[in-house]
Amino acid sequence: MKKKFIDFKEISEKLQEEIDINAPNIAPEEYLYFCAMESDDILEFYKKIEKNPQYNLFELDGTKQGIEHKGKIYLFEDYISKQHQVLIWNMMARDNEQDINRDENLTR
Repeated sequence: MKKKFIDFKEISEKLQEEIDINAPNIAPEEYLYFCAMESDDILEFYKKIEKNPQYNLFELDGTKQGIEHKGKIYLFEDYISKQHQVLIWNMMARDNEQDINRDENLTR
């Protein structure tokens, strides 16, 4: 019996391409959610949004607060508050881990 190998990475990439192609048909709230779920940290999340010409990051007081789409503003706090906070925590944890590793290397 021949085993069939499923390449999940290839399937994931094809699905992502379809999402990107159909992004104009996706509601901005859903687009925010999908970008947040596909990102490992907040910087990757912002890069995904910046790639799409239909969306602009909305800044208030020098802080990215949401996106602008067709003249309407969608705040992260209103639509993806938990996911947004997790992305920030992931970035902070990664930065903290890098600082600890750097300190350990300096003390050796």
